Amino acid sequence: MNRVLFVFILYMYGIPASASFEQAYIPINTGGTTILVPIEKSPETVKLLSFKSSENVTEIAWSPTHEAQYYQLQYLSQGEWKSSSDRLLLPYYRQVGITGPFRVRGCNRYGCAQWQTNNRRIQKPLHVPAFYTNNAKSDSQGAIQVSWFVEGATSLTLLVIEGSTVVRRIDGLHPIQGEFTTRIKQLSQITLRATGFNGEFVDKSLIATTAPKLPIKLSGVRSNYKQPLYETDLDIIEKSIIEYQDNLIFSTHDGLLVFYKATRNHNQEIDWAYQWHIELEGAVNNAPLIDGDFLYFTESNYDSTGRVCRIRWQDALGKVCTNKVSSSLLASPVLVNAVNTDTNPSFFELVRQFAHSFSSNRREIESGLYIFHENGMVEVLDPVNDLQVKRRFSIRGSIDTTLGISITPTLVMNLDYPSYHPQFIIQQDKDLIGVHVPATQSSESEMSVFNTMSRWFSGEKGEDEGTQNTKVQAEAQAVQELQVVWRDSL
Repeated sequence: MNRVLFVFILYMYGIPASASFEQAYIPINTGGTTILVPIEKSPETVKLLSFKSSENVTEIAWSPTHEAQYYQLQYLSQGEWKSSSDRLLLPYYRQVGITGPFRVRGCNRYGCAQWQTNNRRIQKPLHVPAFYTNNAKSDSQGAIQVSWFVEGATSLTLLVIEGSTVVRRIDGLHPIQGEFTTRIKQLSQITLRATGFNGEFVDKSLIATTAPKLPIKLSGVRSNYKQPLYETDLDIIEKSIIEYQDNLIFSTHDGLLVFYKATRNHNQEIDWAYQWHIELEGAVNNAPLIDGDFLYFTESNYDSTGRVCRIRWQDALGKVCTNKVSSSLLASPVLVNAVNTDTNPSFFELVRQFAHSFSSNRREIESGLYIFHENGMVEVLDPVNDLQVKRRFSIRGSIDTTLGISITPTLVMNLDYPSYHPQFIIQQDKDLIGVHVPATQSSESEMSVFNTMSRWFSGEKGEDEGTQNTKVQAEAQAVQELQVVWRDSL
């Protein structure tokens, strides 16, 4: 039978015999004898102690410690520490008539931790401006890095959730900004919990997944036609392939945008060779758009956010991206150019253009880069001015929002007929919707050439420049519903 030997070495741990706390022991088995050795098992020191004062009330909060069963809070008055409370069960307190400084410590049945005396003054309200990951997919080891920027927090906690179970909890993160690398084993929700005063908290979450252990490899079917990408072993998103001047640009399921350059040999036969690739934050689901020297594309992320980017298509340099929006961007950008490129206009066309140059109410379609959000919002970006938002529209009231917009709309324009109004054709499953391309002004009809010329010759003036600029600014901020002009089914 094993003998149990109690070894009391209380003086080594500074615990007097008359202490009101219990002694913690750890069993050690040596040669059939179990020795109970006393150990220190009091809570860790509180990492953060924060406060904010308003009028005659001071709010105090601190980062909790798992080992603490209760907390003791004191304030300094005339050089002497006095008790606010000796037994607080929650990590926050409201003090009336006292502004500090304060100190706090956690306690349990075995003792109390060291006092935390560093006081953080917080003035801003609780807010999480940014919480993001470097990639929506972990590396081959399951590691994924998250970063944050937070205001007004008294403590930060990171939760890794698989299904509905919290599989990992990380406390004591930097309360303002920082980054942390965690590991995931499957599709996971990573939540940042920012806690403020009086138990208030804000959660921000993102979704991340692991790299597939056995990625799908599509071998394809060899034919008699040229297949430049047949032996690349790339998992290509077929809808993303675009051919431009014989060159090929496409995206892959593992988050790459790739460019294969075309060259012609002496027999004028085309050969393709890898030129460049860039890593994407999300996925490019449809074919990018090329205009001049630039390539425009939309990215969608696992957390149902998206953004628009622009690069030089020949070398992938000069990358410019918009801020992320809270909607997936599955459809590709659509470029609307309202400039009439007719190099030999007729006399009447010249007269119409001349008359329009004096009119402040002429009706022209809104040119720019149209971005169709999956949720039905439409933004017009300026492709020249670093993708700045020019105007915002909506088509939510006219589409099936459960299907969303995932197919790139088709632009139908005919500038040869002044009475024809350009349209977008939007497809949802088997339904087609015709939508007017919005005009630069909200008036329903363009002023006729006759009225324009009459006002010019009579000396009447249109709106002054200040009034016109005010209207333009107001229209840019307003969200208007696009006009549906017809519907049909395939």
